[in-house]
Amino acid sequence: MKNQFEKINVTRMIVISFITLGIYFPVWFMKIKKVLNKLDTKQKISKNLIINLLVFTVLELIFIVLFFIPSSSLIYQGSIYLLTNIFSWISLILLLVLAFKVRNALNEHFTEIKFSGIATFLFTIFYLQNRINSLQK
Repeated sequence: MKNQFEKINVTRMIVISFITLGIYFPVWFMKIKKVLNKLDTKQKISKNLIINLLVFTVLELIFIVLFFIPSSSLIYQGSIYLLTNIFSWISLILLLVLAFKVRNALNEHFTEIKFSGIATFLFTIFYLQNRINSLQK
């Protein structure tokens, strides 16, 4: 099967991710899901998991903004801080789960090369896209 993955400049991805405050991560997963789920692999990417990543990323951003709104209540500030951290951890876990699902599907499909687990953990979508770009002929 011909490689149908889109070649995307990784530097541009990093800049877009920074500008969008992480909202680009679920967008990238939605883009790659379309091609990945057409492959003859057992590993598929769930739209619900991507939507959950988007929701928790947006909630994290909302609570970061709320944290910087001045308040005289320490309980309010502490609660906002706690919720921000909870949403941040959930977003990170969902990001890693999705990245490893993509990695597993790519490893299953492209048997001639292997996608590194350590690099996937450290660099998530940027590593995966870089490897996908290297497959383009």
